[in-house]
Amino acid sequence: MGLVGESGSGKSVTAMSVLGLHDKRRVVQSGSIRLLGRDLLGLSDKELTDIRGSVASMVFQDPMTALNPVLTLGRQLNGVIRAHQPEISRGHATERAVELLSLVNLPEPRTQLSRYPHELSGGMRQRVMIAMAIANDPKLIIADEPTTALDVTIQDQVLRVLKRAKEETGAGVLLITHDLGVVAEMCDEVAVMYAGRIVETAWVQRLFENPGHPYTKALMRSRPLMSERKPSLDAIPGMAASASSKIDGCRFHPRCPLSDHSAGCDSIEPPLTGATGHLVACHRATWDGDGAAWTLPPEPGNEDMQ
Repeated sequence: MGLVGESGSGKSVTAMSVLGLHDKRRVVQSGSIRLLGRDLLGLSDKELTDIRGSVASMVFQDPMTALNPVLTLGRQLNGVIRAHQPEISRGHATERAVELLSLVNLPEPRTQLSRYPHELSGGMRQRVMIAMAIANDPKLIIADEPTTALDVTIQDQVLRVLKRAKEETGAGVLLITHDLGVVAEMCDEVAVMYAGRIVETAWVQRLFENPGHPYTKALMRSRPLMSERKPSLDAIPGMAASASSKIDGCRFHPRCPLSDHSAGCDSIEPPLTGATGHLVACHRATWDGDGAAWTLPPEPGNEDMQ
């Protein structure tokens, strides 16, 4: 499952909240977070600690700050393994660590155990994070923008490693990103988030073929394409609203070219509706049951387009 949206839309807060890692000054006012039938919001700190790294694990955005700078990779991997499998000896934990580093394609995995995080490149550190995330065969892996600040070649390598890790463990993956190209390559389903709300969900191919929300269409227009030559990239007008913004109606309406007072865009929050796994939260979108597709009115100045 891919989770996409602009910076500040609430993607990382969502991920951190799943594992109870969010700022404790923030209070969850309603709802639930369910994993394997358990509501994680009702668990104690000790119960959450038992789940983190075993049932659910996380690949953080910046591995340099997530890894301990004064401990070797071997000690850190051993610690993750033995924290949830205390019956394993240090020797067996070390062999498991070597196996994990080999799985994520780190060269000379046994040698890497004696190295410190600062001795590795950014891409290598991110592979170590993936190795730690899958060390105890979790059911869920949350990857929070795992390719940020990496060059394109290294991004591709890290994504391949993540895909292989998913196949090896059979875990579900929540991939948080702002890169629609990554979503197209990696994901089966995608949810689009704006200002703390999901505005569209669909199977990936369906979303790219038939985006039903004006925000989704705007995100797609703003990405660079090798097949097109443009003097400048299209941009979404206005400033992105934060998840804590107090906005009446649809949260996107201040920036939406289709915003219409008579439709309730600025007064009524639209619910997620639709069918065949494609849900959209927009007053202006119309579901065509016969064609199994969403349609939007033409934007002002683009009356020939839908």
